Amino acid sequence: MNICVCVRKRPLFEKEIIQGEIDAVSCFNPRIQVHEPKIKVDGITKYIQNHEFMFDNTYGNKETSIHVYEFQIKPLLSTLFQKGVVTLFAYGQTGSGKTFTISDVTKKAVQQLFKLATGGCQFFMSFFEIYGGKVSDLLNGKKKLVIQEDANSKIQVSGLEERIVSSEEEMNEVIEFGHSERTTHSTAANDTSSRSHAICQIKVRDQQGKGLGKLLIVDLAGSERA
Repeated sequence: MNICVCVRKRPLFEKEIIQGEIDAVSCFNPRIQVHEPKIKVDGITKYIQNHEFMFDNTYGNKETSIHVYEFQIKPLLSTLFQKGVVTLFAYGQTGSGKTFTISDVTKKAVQQLFKLATGGCQFFMSFFEIYGGKVSDLLNGKKKLVIQEDANSKIQVSGLEERIVSSEEEMNEVIEFGHSERTTHSTAANDTSSRSHAICQIKVRDQQGKGLGKLLIVDLAGSERA
């Protein structure tokens, strides 16, 4: 499939458990049920109305990031060496675990990329954020960038720094550094919530510099404002 939409259910926060909050979501792959408490027209009788949503895959709070990686990401990585482009979006409310999940699956993906890399493949990385309508290079002191359209009607980020990485450790260091440079603010859900959209690009090229494929990892800002 070209597009796959998955849901990962987060567990209740400790503070929610202390406050006596009740888990209102159940996961039955590939379905999600949201349990809404209601009161009948008599104003006394309480009941639960279940709202069901279907997705390509759903993951309960007992399942780990490894499950998400093994079923959603790993099967796609070989296409990066066959002119494939893979884009991973993490979308959800602040505190729902986007960055947590992205970080875990990215580490596993990095391991697999270096296992698959043969015949002198090279990896080139870039990392930028979109915040308040402005684009900044996270690997180059948050230098302001311009998004332009080239002669082939393709979108290009002008002036974006690219770094060549030669090891798993080096790639992970670049990713961690990029995330540390992101714009954050304190919110009710998270003391250091990411308020920007962060786009990490990993390009695969052969020894002649010819592009073989590209992995885009997009960690979006919290969606509650939308």
